[in-house]
Amino acid sequence: RRIRNTARFLIGNLNDFDYENKKVDYENIYEIDKWAIHKLEELKQKTTEYYDKYEFYSLFQEISYFCSIDMSSFYLDIVKDRLYCEEKNSIERKSAQTVLAEVLKVLVRIISPVLSFTADEIWERLPEALKDKESVHLSEWIEERKEYKNYELEKKWSKIQHLRKEVNKKLEAERQNGLIGHSLDARVILKIDNTEFEFLKDYEINEVADLFIVSQVEFVSGNIEELEESEISGISIGVTKALGKKCERCWKYDKEVGNDINHKDVCPRCSKVLSLSEKK
Repeated sequence: RRIRNTARFLIGNLNDFDYENKKVDYENIYEIDKWAIHKLEELKQKTTEYYDKYEFYSLFQEISYFCSIDMSSFYLDIVKDRLYCEEKNSIERKSAQTVLAEVLKVLVRIISPVLSFTADEIWERLPEALKDKESVHLSEWIEERKEYKNYELEKKWSKIQHLRKEVNKKLEAERQNGLIGHSLDARVILKIDNTEFEFLKDYEINEVADLFIVSQVEFVSGNIEELEESEISGISIGVTKALGKKCERCWKYDKEVGNDINHKDVCPRCSKVLSLSEKK
């Protein structure tokens, strides 16, 4: 079921993607997309080893973990906003779609020997550009690209995942308290005195907000009432109501919602996308 759900999401978000002409080169995709490609390369290596050793239980565990944890609970959860709200042909959207296509090409092949009917169903629905044969069972096996492995990047994003779990705990607590409903109702306040996490301040603030799926993030240096210590040493987290009004298109809150007289109910990012669409 997890594999089917992941494949369904991937296919659904590739229906307008021209893989042959619009895919983005590895060097130009976003950092989180490079992380996803690294995890995909690990999946290729591990599943091939499990097939060679006939370790089918470990094989299923590896594929299931990749689909449910690496993809659905983390990567796909974060890039949904890019896929749904960015302009159709933007680099932000095409970068994510490039990764989805690569994941789908691998996933359908690595399940084909053990989940043949599921693989056939997925193959039938694949965009033609992702197929090399009439049947998945006739297609070439996965090719490892070791140059796409990046263990330094993996360490960095492992820290981000750890912090995201701590932020999610705080968000859930405030949801239970009735302060917020959806996570996009929230503004996260971070005090980082841990040098291992200082790199987060180098990201665009909107990128950090997207990692936590909240409307806003603020880094602070002093102590304020909302801050509480997390389980990560040197990091305190606070959650308040997001500032501004809710964008009717992306559901994020923004203080500039309504400033565009042509699109009064949306944020500046969505207003720009709508304006570009209207010109076409």
